[in-house]
Amino acid sequence: ALSQWGGGTLPHFFEKRNTSPIEFSTRRLFAHASSIINEDQTETKPDAVVYSREAMFQDRWILFKEHFAAKSGVDTTPGMGMNKAIFDMARMLGSRKTYRNGHLQILGEFMRLMCKNTSDRLLRLNGIKVVRAILYLQPDESSPAEQAAEFARLLANEPPLAADASSSRYPHFVSLQSRLAKLGGVDLLVSVFDDVQQDPEGEETTLAALMLAVTLFENGNVTAQDLLARNLTQPSSQSFFVHINQVLKASVAALKSQKRKIKQFEAEIAAKEAAGLPLGDVTLPSLGSSLIPLIEVIKMMRRMCMGQHAQLQDIIRSQKLNKVSFNFLEEVVTCLVALEPELMRAIKVREEVLVEGAIRGFLMLADAMKGPNMKNQASVAQTGLVDLGDRIFGKIHFEDLQPPGRPKRRKKGQDPEEGEYENAFWRNSSRSRLKVAVAGCLLTFLEGTESDAIPNQMLTTVSWSAIGVQMGKCFRDLDRASEVLDYGRLYEEGMTYYSILRTLLPYDSEHTYIQPLLQRHRKAALFFERCTGFIEIVRDARLERIFFPLPDTCLKGGALFKKDFQPMMVQDCDLQEPDNKNIKWIRNMVALVEREAFLAVVRSSVFAFTVTRWELMCQGTFYLSLVIHLCCIFGSYVPFWRREAYEKHLATHVPALTLTDAWYHDKVIPYFLMVTNILSFLLLVLCALRAFSFTNAELPIMVRIGWNKRRESTRDQDQVGDHEESGEREEEGEEEEAEEDDVFAPTRPLRQKPGDPNPITVISSGGTSPVASLAPGVSRIDSDPVNLSKLAGTRGSVTLSRSSSSVLKRPVEVGEEHEGK
Repeated sequence: ALSQWGGGTLPHFFEKRNTSPIEFSTRRLFAHASSIINEDQTETKPDAVVYSREAMFQDRWILFKEHFAAKSGVDTTPGMGMNKAIFDMARMLGSRKTYRNGHLQILGEFMRLMCKNTSDRLLRLNGIKVVRAILYLQPDESSPAEQAAEFARLLANEPPLAADASSSRYPHFVSLQSRLAKLGGVDLLVSVFDDVQQDPEGEETTLAALMLAVTLFENGNVTAQDLLARNLTQPSSQSFFVHINQVLKASVAALKSQKRKIKQFEAEIAAKEAAGLPLGDVTLPSLGSSLIPLIEVIKMMRRMCMGQHAQLQDIIRSQKLNKVSFNFLEEVVTCLVALEPELMRAIKVREEVLVEGAIRGFLMLADAMKGPNMKNQASVAQTGLVDLGDRIFGKIHFEDLQPPGRPKRRKKGQDPEEGEYENAFWRNSSRSRLKVAVAGCLLTFLEGTESDAIPNQMLTTVSWSAIGVQMGKCFRDLDRASEVLDYGRLYEEGMTYYSILRTLLPYDSEHTYIQPLLQRHRKAALFFERCTGFIEIVRDARLERIFFPLPDTCLKGGALFKKDFQPMMVQDCDLQEPDNKNIKWIRNMVALVEREAFLAVVRSSVFAFTVTRWELMCQGTFYLSLVIHLCCIFGSYVPFWRREAYEKHLATHVPALTLTDAWYHDKVIPYFLMVTNILSFLLLVLCALRAFSFTNAELPIMVRIGWNKRRESTRDQDQVGDHEESGEREEEGEEEEAEEDDVFAPTRPLRQKPGDPNPITVISSGGTSPVASLAPGVSRIDSDPVNLSKLAGTRGSVTLSRSSSSVLKRPVEVGEEHEGK
């Protein structure tokens, strides 16, 4: 078959006829491949070059493989040749519909097979890619079109669409992450990093394992994080960290080597230009190819720290049980210092890999310090990160997307400068993301700080003038946001700068650094101050102020602008009784949230004007009534500028009425009737609209409040009976151990310890997530039907308090499943 495919003519250098059939067909095969490859080249004489069999084979083998792959539809890109097989295997092993794979047990056996040291290198490499593809494809939850789209994202090394929290497949993605981690995904990663350092060709396997780790820990999967922490806290994890450190060191060395090659290449180009030699098509070498492993390591470590996983945050800084401990926070800062000199050139020439590496490095450091992790904050503060941020703020600035005089952007395909516009937009977007990442890292230094050491260090070392210039530039560019970037990103960047300055302001007691800066950029500071809110929280018995950007509804023109909720919050609160005050305060807050939630629904309907224009209708009815009354009052008297003329008129005419009455009947009544009729009609229309608005927006809230009060009174009576029954049971010595098992019950009274005058209180939202604890002395409060976890977000921490002076530290995760914790 190979002989027939190769053609019927032997090349000139095959003169032997006494060859075996296999050798004969092989020669004809490569001869035909050689003729196809050289069909566009100039023919040479038979004796121009003498080829040996081995030289001919080695010279044409690679070219033949490329030709054969093109004919067979195989991707010849390194590492991509098994894509179709990986896609099919992922659909088979990741589906519970596969024979005897109802609980993914075959997948578990497959991962355990790859964990063995004796497994084939190629099998392990492709197996890791299959496991990662299963997380993307989700064979049982996605359609074929969705699988194809997800696999394309996998090949482009982009996060899966299902990893977005707004996706309908997000819960299935998180569940699949946890399932694979328990089946052996985490053990596979650890075993790969334990063994691959002994493999001289293990770079590709290392990169595949890093990419799998990024996908497995995407969004900070708690189950995967806990399993990894359990493995890395063992002394046997030394090789894992050694290999990660080798990847970082090798990436920095490769970056420096590539820099030298680029400088040498530029010197050669300059020499040719000086000599007048033609350059041809010149393309500088790229720095990005040497940074891919580094970026994947940084992405993996960031996802290890997501969600403030304190154990993994500490492991990244120090491995206590290992013989050699590595501080990867310092290693990442070292990598960022090596990248910093190339950032301006990388942004200019659109070196996306290098820019992404710098941005992800700062984001990783910020996640490693959140929580706050005081030891990580102190460790990073000593690395020179502040000076690195100063250099970035000092030289990274926006460019105008449309220089003055250039016509506005046309539709795609019509403007020859469309590509340049897109590149300029990408450059500004990358600059903004980089600066926001650096500023966010600096802001994380101040999270939960317990001493003045780090704030004072920042006050004396940070170049505040550069940050002030950046904040002022963002404020000025908001008016022409379309010419620079977009409003949202500029606003976010400016708010980050202001949050840093506002947080450090109390530490600048002598008004040396922050206050003069805010005075120099007064307009920008006033604007961001109006857009900033703050709350005060108690963290470790210390009062801490947290600044945050106000939502659009609370800004000028928003639905909640200038609304005073304080009277509603303290309504019916007896300030002399702390217990009753806290209970009523919580219930008023629930009613207030119910009210705003209902009004938000009305605002999104066709009757939105009944809420958004309520104040305008009230003012309109008031002013119309005022105008009508003024007409009635002032229209009954002769104006002072007409009195003399009207007296002369009455001198020649015998008045039947008094001066005022005559004026009223002759001059006022005709116009008054016309004006008052019009105003009265308008007043009637406004009153009708106001009555409709009240019926549509306010009346349902009043009915609901009345119904809730009636239900609360009934519940209070039931609670009194429950307390009496519980008191009788305690006297009889009955112990209810079953209640102690479910710590996160929706409404569960905590057992009071003997001799404790102030029992712990749990406020429940009627769901599975306790939200707050107040009102010492009250054993149970049920705030159903409003789910207060919406106020706390998806994750949070709740403090259970016994009294106003003592705090019992007991974190509670809000909005998550608690598996036996």
